[in-house]
Amino acid sequence: MEQNRKDLSHLRKLFLHMEHHLSVEGVLSGVLEGSIHVSDRAAMVTNAQGVLLGGDPRDTAFFRDMNRVLQEEILPARQRQSKLDYVVFYPVGDGMADAWDHAVHLLLEGRDAMTDHRLTFQHSLAGLPAALPEGVEAVSAELLVRLAQTDGEGAESMQEEIRSSWASVEAFFDRGFGTAGLREDGRVTGWCLTDWVVGSGCEIGIETFPDHRRQGWGKRMATGTLILAARRGLTGAGWQCWASNAGSIGTAHAAGFREVASFPIRFGWCESNNNHLVNGTYWLKGRPGAGIPADPARAARHYAAALDIGWDWGGAAWLYWNAACAHARAGDVGKARSYLVKARDKGWRHPVSIAASPPDLVAPDDPEVAALLYD
Repeated sequence: MEQNRKDLSHLRKLFLHMEHHLSVEGVLSGVLEGSIHVSDRAAMVTNAQGVLLGGDPRDTAFFRDMNRVLQEEILPARQRQSKLDYVVFYPVGDGMADAWDHAVHLLLEGRDAMTDHRLTFQHSLAGLPAALPEGVEAVSAELLVRLAQTDGEGAESMQEEIRSSWASVEAFFDRGFGTAGLREDGRVTGWCLTDWVVGSGCEIGIETFPDHRRQGWGKRMATGTLILAARRGLTGAGWQCWASNAGSIGTAHAAGFREVASFPIRFGWCESNNNHLVNGTYWLKGRPGAGIPADPARAARHYAAALDIGWDWGGAAWLYWNAACAHARAGDVGKARSYLVKARDKGWRHPVSIAASPPDLVAPDDPEVAALLYD
């Protein structure tokens, strides 16, 4: 059943092992928008971060019912909000890993969800400098107006990020904060913004634009946002990223964060054909960092499910190249050839593709297909 927030003590007990996800407390306390579904033994919170589970994973009736809620209510709502994907978070460290695997399977049955790994970092906000780093400015309504004249794209990028976590830009300026990196010519190098502020803590997200990476901007912007958090009297800040995101991990460490949690997640795309294409790439590459090996046959099935009905993201030729590689590696020579022809027809040039592709994506040992891919 969907639950109001009256019995906070019961809800907080159910999410005891999810304390490294600040957004859960945000929804429970009414600070953040979201929904709560709860039984006597288990609960599910949905919010801008994703779908977060708590309680007893052995409450199988609850998770079966939440599968219906996910399919009929949550994912359609995310699509209406132009959110392409979703992430499911669940407890670790409660001694019930196998039971959670089963509960998540019940929740996501029929969704072809994928597995990955995420990390959480924390900063105590102690020992920070008093002044913002050089080239870093607090994000304000006035800054966005100014950037609209000098770097409209940068200003819009910040506003899109704000709207992904906050109800509106105005709501962000009411409770949130962050910094932007600015070049001398007034153009934006990136931003570091609060995803949410709950009680005495916050969680932040960061983006350094490609042309400005590996130049120290990430550390400076993160440090600037931490300084703003300390000025507001907060006592801690969190940071989450994918375990495979070496750049984000390096920036977190450089800014003084320490890792406090490492955990598996499930993710997928809301629209089923989009999800097939993402699955195709996922299984073609695998997720070595999460212990998931490549599975070309599985990748081939997913690519075919979407591409064979013309669902190709507006004629993206690289999808057909990937499908050719997947089918070739899976031993389906005829299908590999047909996808390769379509890739070429849509403008894919295989000599450049092969040079740019990681070795594990360059197909196959079969000389007949290799001739098509390499000539």
